[in-house]
Amino acid sequence: MNYVPVLVVVGILLLFSLVVYSMILSARKDVAKKAEIARSLGFLAWNPDHNLLEQMVSVQPPDRWNDRYELKNVFRKSVPEGLMFLFDLINISGDEGGQTETQLVAVISPQLHLLHFALFPQADGQGWAAGIANRMMKMAIGHSAALLEFPEAPDFQKK
Repeated sequence: MNYVPVLVVVGILLLFSLVVYSMILSARKDVAKKAEIARSLGFLAWNPDHNLLEQMVSVQPPDRWNDRYELKNVFRKSVPEGLMFLFDLINISGDEGGQTETQLVAVISPQLHLLHFALFPQADGQGWAAGIANRMMKMAIGHSAALLEFPEAPDFQKK
C-alpha cells in the first residue's frame, strides 16, 4: 500500500492547523498588548453598551452609517472633561468597503461642543518615501476636509 498520498494530506492538515493556531496566538497577544498599554495609561477595561456603540458610530462618515459595527477592546478613563475611551471599532457587516478601526480614542464630555475632526498620523522618517507618503496623505485629506497646522507645537505637527 502506498502511504505517500496519505502522508501528504496529513502534512497539509498539520500545516493548516499550525497556521490557524499561530493566528489565534497572535490575536491573543495583540489583545493582551492593547490591554497592557491601556492599563499603563490609566484606562480600565469596560463592557460597552449599545448606547456607547451608537455614539461611536455616529462620528463615522455618513456613507458608512449603514454598516454594522461592534466595539472590542474597550477601555475607559475618567478625565476632568468627561470620559475618555480607547477602543477598536470592528465592522461585522461582511462588506469589504467597511473598515475596521483600531486603537481609536473618544472623549465624551457634556462641556465640550466641538466640530467633528480626525487626526491622521504622518509617516516617520526623513527619507523620500516618507515625504511622498505624507504629501499624498495631505492631498487626499485636503480634498475632503480642512487641514489644520499647529506651528506652536512642532513636535505634535511633525507626527
